[in-house]
Amino acid sequence: GLAAMATRYGDPSPPATAGVHSLVERAEGLRRRAALLADADAAAYGRYLDATRLPRGPDAEGRRRAVRAALTEATDVPLEIAEVAAEVADLAAALARSSKADLRGDAAAAVLLASAAATTAAILVGENLGRDVDDPRRDRAAMLAGSAQAAAAAVVELFGPQ
Repeated sequence: GLAAMATRYGDPSPPATAGVHSLVERAEGLRRRAALLADADAAAYGRYLDATRLPRGPDAEGRRRAVRAALTEATDVPLEIAEVAAEVADLAAALARSSKADLRGDAAAAVLLASAAATTAAILVGENLGRDVDDPRRDRAAMLAGSAQAAAAAVVELFGPQ
């Protein structure tokens, strides 16, 4: 939301105006995707809880399959959240560097929030993968979180000590 607002009201110089429409669309698309993923994350976690509550009785293998499938979904959704958050951080960092002064703070806030979201999502991916250290989703999530954290660090440096 903050990145979309800063994009929309950033009042770029005339040569940059042509690209603003696509930036606004990109920011709005990311906002919509993030909202959908928040709902998907809650639903995936609910399905995981439901699977863990299945009886351990005669169909133990069926229960294990259900838990594995639910855990896969509960890992994939935070990975998508990390992807969106890293993209928001990148977009908002560019806006923080180029927006007019009264919107730079909003863009900076968007970067910091996106960095926190990407980092949290990466932690969840790691937790859901447990001891499966070879799963590429772990490295992908860590890379996305690192990218968002780098954008946040650059924005903090841009604004100086507060």
